[in-house]
Amino acid sequence: MEPKWEVLIANAAKSIGEGPHWEEKSESLLYVDIYDNSCMRWNSKTGEIQTRNCGQTVGFIVPKKGNTDEYLLGLGQTISKLDWQTGNCEEIVRVEDGYSTRFNDGKCDPLGNLWAGTMGFETGPATVEPGLGSLYRLDKECKLRKEIGKISISNGLAWTIDLKTMFYIDSTPKELYAFDYDKESGNISNQRTVIKFDDAMGSPDGMTIDRNGYLWIAFYGSYQVIQFDPIKAKIVQSVKLPAKHITSCCFGGEDYSELYVTCARHNYTAKDMEKEPLAGSVFRITNTGSKGMPQNSYPG
Repeated sequence: MEPKWEVLIANAAKSIGEGPHWEEKSESLLYVDIYDNSCMRWNSKTGEIQTRNCGQTVGFIVPKKGNTDEYLLGLGQTISKLDWQTGNCEEIVRVEDGYSTRFNDGKCDPLGNLWAGTMGFETGPATVEPGLGSLYRLDKECKLRKEIGKISISNGLAWTIDLKTMFYIDSTPKELYAFDYDKESGNISNQRTVIKFDDAMGSPDGMTIDRNGYLWIAFYGSYQVIQFDPIKAKIVQSVKLPAKHITSCCFGGEDYSELYVTCARHNYTAKDMEKEPLAGSVFRITNTGSKGMPQNSYPG
């Protein structure tokens, strides 16, 4: 069967929808709207959407382990804790890099370390001053460590099921990197380029991984999510969507067979929306032939 898409939440984001995360314990989809300074929680049982405005750009949202109502956010240049019930945000750590940057994508690894990257502010669609960003690791004791510097647009992260490899995307050079991952320490080494994508594909953005080890990569600027084999460095399939700027994706649902996809409509005019009325929506893709795995929470 061919993959089938549907609109889950029409025009869900006012600017850049990002960071989808399936929260198993609440059976909810979490996502953020970067320049609307907000994060959302969609309840799959009731259809209710709750929103919290955080006062600064929000790049990602990750649940704290064992607590449905506390989350870590990439908030401006900080990693902060959000109490969902009160809406209060408390700064945990701040990046002092000397540049005008913000946090973008972030995820926890299988050991509970939070990996999160920064980028400069956009001067145009997927366009920033290059090399201002970094990739950081926040350990379970809330100590922050810079892992990689001179990143342009820090984006997708994923770990293989055997815990031997970490994948990472820098969108500006359009490159997917692989690292050896130490499952005891969480350290990475041996960086190499898996592929440099063609300009015609747009910019690789957020990603997730399925149980067969294939990556699902969102492409900003080309209306698609691709399933990618990182061993053969080949595209397995492409799923076309009615929105140009696809930003990220995650598996979720009862058996993790549904792929949830976010997209952007930042700085869209009324004419732009006439041409692309579903821009900013959250899509749900089924019949992919793949299933994902539960996403990790932060234990600290």
